[in-house]
Amino acid sequence: MSEKKGTLCPNCGTDLTRPPVIRYGTPFRCLNCNTLLEVPTSYNMVCGWLSAIIAAGLCLAAGLRNLSLIAGFLVALLPVMFSVSFFQRHLFPPKLTVHPH
Repeated sequence: MSEKKGTLCPNCGTDLTRPPVIRYGTPFRCLNCNTLLEVPTSYNMVCGWLSAIIAAGLCLAAGLRNLSLIAGFLVALLPVMFSVSFFQRHLFPPKLTVHPH
């Protein structure tokens, strides 16, 4: 199952999708071996930058310019971030790493 490869504990190989225990902003413990794990910050940065690019592209495609571009970007950013985050987590789950103590 290559689709769940990133959601495995790197220490013991436990699948951490059921029940969902993965936290994207803070370290968390594996349910089986109690190892402190984390999602790499680069995973969240990719989501943020991709969301900003898509939101800006949508605003430019809608013909927004100047202050309306900034306002439109801010309004579009939140729903785009939720959408990108949803698809990224389901299509490309994070490869977990052991948190450095």
